[in-house]
Amino acid sequence: MAKGSWGGRRPGAGRRRKIPAEALPLGGALKPKPAYTKGKTPPREWGDFSSLESKPGRVVKSVAIAMPGGGLKQLAAAKARYYPSGAPSESEAYSGMNKYYREYRRNFLIRGGINALAYWATKEGFEVLLEPPDGLGEAEARGALDFINAINARVGLDQALFAAIVNALVFGHSAFEIERDGEGKPARLLPLEPDDIEPRIDPENWRLMGFDYQGQRVFYAPEEVLYFAYLDLDGSMRGLSAIEPILREAELDGRIIREDVMEAATTLWAGIAIHTLQTEKLAPGTTQEQVQRIIDDHIAALKPGKHVATTDAWDIKVVDLKPDISKLLEISERMERRILGNFGVPRFLLGMEKELNRATAYAELEAFVDGPVAFIQRWIKRELERQWYGPLLRLALGIDAKAELPIRAVHRWRQIRTADWFELIEAVSRAYGMGAGFIDRAKAYEILRDGPATSFDPSEVEGA
Repeated sequence: MAKGSWGGRRPGAGRRRKIPAEALPLGGALKPKPAYTKGKTPPREWGDFSSLESKPGRVVKSVAIAMPGGGLKQLAAAKARYYPSGAPSESEAYSGMNKYYREYRRNFLIRGGINALAYWATKEGFEVLLEPPDGLGEAEARGALDFINAINARVGLDQALFAAIVNALVFGHSAFEIERDGEGKPARLLPLEPDDIEPRIDPENWRLMGFDYQGQRVFYAPEEVLYFAYLDLDGSMRGLSAIEPILREAELDGRIIREDVMEAATTLWAGIAIHTLQTEKLAPGTTQEQVQRIIDDHIAALKPGKHVATTDAWDIKVVDLKPDISKLLEISERMERRILGNFGVPRFLLGMEKELNRATAYAELEAFVDGPVAFIQRWIKRELERQWYGPLLRLALGIDAKAELPIRAVHRWRQIRTADWFELIEAVSRAYGMGAGFIDRAKAYEILRDGPATSFDPSEVEGA
């Protein structure tokens, strides 16, 4: 698969780090390092085998090191490598980026719309249930559920799901390497670069054989990756980007804001003048070099909107271009409406409405939660139950991959409470009071965005 010049690897893939005690609920904490005599050369960090990895022909797949007090401790090792420089999030070379990721990076409505979908889908959190509830004994069921919850907390599944939704909406799919510890338990979910991973489907039976990564055929086995494909309509597992339908609108909106309006505001508003130097009025014997110096000095003295003192040697004709900025902004607003309409995100959630009507806002938010947000939650739920919870249950119960599970783990999103949110809207509306209240519009949007976490200084209140 062709790569853009921006390249890079998503941070975290393959980088070993010391795991804190609270991140090891299943295997215990690492023991502290031993003390060493002052003046002696300090030893290499535990688990630092970079000198071995750098030698040609050697690949460190896992590490077992002697810990103080005896015994061995198995550390996880990722298959993908982490490159400290060149990560996509660090690059500003937009011309070489994936076209959908480029618009996510630089268009605030696309980024805001996708982030809003991911935020609202994950904001209330989730819980795991076992069905049927009487499929196991009470103690065994409680142990299996505790095991799954501990693994979810260990890998930070809630944060990973937010990133999974964002990447899948941008690229059409997202993937995580499941890094395991020495006991085969998931230790981390390492985000993989979406442009570098490609599912390998068996053409005979349509089964997933594995994943190609960075040009290496079947680099990952199916069970080594947690994979999400958005709108997988043809079974290819590549998915479709949510940005594709409004890519041209985003590019046009960006051009209007970043180029046309910028040029009109900085240059064209003052018009353009054609300055002709009448050389016949110059002193006899003026050389070509002197003529060029006169022109350069004249140009350097010009500033839009400023008076210029000159001689009759110059013939100046002003061309008033009269840029229609209002028309440009009207087109930009139409493009912005199309962009937000593509994601189904209410305009007021991104601070795009000048006035808030409670009834209209309630209807828009209900449609948003019951529509695109519910669709994303249902899609993520199905993938997690198939790819993640099934294998975890087998680990917890010690059941072979071919044996049938007596129960199944169910991912349940907690209910999104729109009623509480609209009480907040009503309170903010009263405080704003159509511009006559004690808070301004900026503070109103800040409260709507951050809720009870909004900072508030009494000195900000008008008239305080």
